[in-house]
Amino acid sequence: MIYRHVDDLNQAGYRAAVVHERPGFRYPWASPGTPVLSRDEVEPDPASDVVVWPEVYGPAIGSWGPACRRVILNQNAFNTFASCDFSDPRPLPYQDARTIAVVTISEHSRRWLEYAFPGLHVHRITVAIDDRLFTPSPEKAARICLMPRKGAGAANQVLHILRQRGALEGVEVTPIHGQPAAEVARLMRGSLIFLALSQEEGFGLPAAEAMACGCIVVGYDGGGGVEFMRRGLAHVVPPGDVIGVAARVEQVLTEWRRQPARVLAMGRRASGFVRERYTLERERADVLHLWYELLRSTGETARP
Repeated sequence: MIYRHVDDLNQAGYRAAVVHERPGFRYPWASPGTPVLSRDEVEPDPASDVVVWPEVYGPAIGSWGPACRRVILNQNAFNTFASCDFSDPRPLPYQDARTIAVVTISEHSRRWLEYAFPGLHVHRITVAIDDRLFTPSPEKAARICLMPRKGAGAANQVLHILRQRGALEGVEVTPIHGQPAAEVARLMRGSLIFLALSQEEGFGLPAAEAMACGCIVVGYDGGGGVEFMRRGLAHVVPPGDVIGVAARVEQVLTEWRRQPARVLAMGRRASGFVRERYTLERERADVLHLWYELLRSTGETARP
């Protein structure tokens, strides 16, 4: 998402770059045209530069280019205090004079942050599903896919419960981990069910991408996913209820064997919903509008 923001800003005539800690590092799936620098290669200019910080830096936000204006891009409010000891009294710089904006990607995170920091106004922008990759397919296999990076313990319980009950006979289970986006999309397009078992999501992009591919998503909304994992579009289970997840998966598999058209129809509804709301065009428009307004409010000449 950060790489896309940088690309959108440069295409609109702004100067922007991704800055990594390690010299020479670039995400392998990223566009080769995205400008990438390391901290050692650039010294931010307080007169002209704005440094955008991810939320995971916590108290260290502002430590690089300390005299510069900053924006905090908080993609997961649950990570806001992740790098703080519970007894750490240091305030985070969300309301510091040099912080000109706090930006997030879901209504859940926006409300979370505005409650945690009284008086703070948080900008919400769209996070996009790449609809060039994550598209629905009428060809679904009896396959459950999942991302074990989050919720691996719950997934282990759910799958073993289903095996003990004989519900996974003839069903393929496919972990998705470390694959490029195109391969993730291919696996999701061919899968019937996606297990969403993370309990703390700023948005829940994997679940949304699975829905875009027509998967039946079963599991936890993680907080951030509450806005798209809706009744009739996904099977949402209370966090920690592994029996509930197993029961819903078994229900979907049973219905798939008896009335596949009904299951496919739910997948199509889910796909249409997320693909219409979370578009690349809307994300780009939100990003450009945000920066136009931020720079205009600080007296700079904002490009169209």
